[in-house]
Amino acid sequence: MKHLYLPLLLAFSVSWGACQKKETEKKQDKSADEIAQKDDKKQEQDDKGKDKETKKKGLEGWEVVPQKSVGAITANMKYADLEEAFGKENLKKDEFCIEGDCRPATKVLENDKEMVSVVWENETKRKIEFIQVLSARIKLPNDIHLGTTLKTLVKKNGGKAIKFSGFDWDMSGNIQDYNKGNLDKTVGDYSIGLAQDKEGFDAKKAKLTEAQMNMVMGDVTLTSTMPIFEKLPVKVDRIHVFFRTEKDNKKRK
Repeated sequence: MKHLYLPLLLAFSVSWGACQKKETEKKQDKSADEIAQKDDKKQEQDDKGKDKETKKKGLEGWEVVPQKSVGAITANMKYADLEEAFGKENLKKDEFCIEGDCRPATKVLENDKEMVSVVWENETKRKIEFIQVLSARIKLPNDIHLGTTLKTLVKKNGGKAIKFSGFDWDMSGNIQDYNKGNLDKTVGDYSIGLAQDKEGFDAKKAKLTEAQMNMVMGDVTLTSTMPIFEKLPVKVDRIHVFFRTEKDNKKRK
């Protein structure tokens, strides 16, 4: 009889061992799940922390509020304020020059992408002269942005013709007159510069001669009604946003 119990005992031992192994594996799986959940929770908290830090640095939005702000940048900010708002690592030395007259500037980056260049009145970097927009992501209240076409600008201007300077020189493509159109009221809030959209453009395919192309170059005044602009693509290439002082506002009243 004693020999009959031996196989049963061995079978029970094997079965019990298997159960114990499964139980151990369950505990290990549960422990692993708990660790994973804790890790996920920690990651979620870290992400939220980073989001808060990002917002704290003013990188969450780049809305343009006329006369008041461009994203987190306001009229009264000094260089030290930019460092506090965006972090020193997101600032890059820059310079703005036109016709030999140069101003110190500071580029502001977001995720290593250039967003704006803050142009200062002088080397003290205590007063902003204007903000130069560097990213197509930043849109003016009327939805104008870098890359907006001349035809779209004319539509936004109520169909009124737009006058601007010729291309390929220091004052290249500066809009000079909106002819009392819808965009005329924006003068003083920002200025716009235009340029030829050369991407994919072929003058020969567009059947434009060298003489015709030369007519839109240099110190000349152009208008959106010129027939050449039916063939020559032109887009917004430059946006400068200005902040009015209280003194400026009084002058306008």
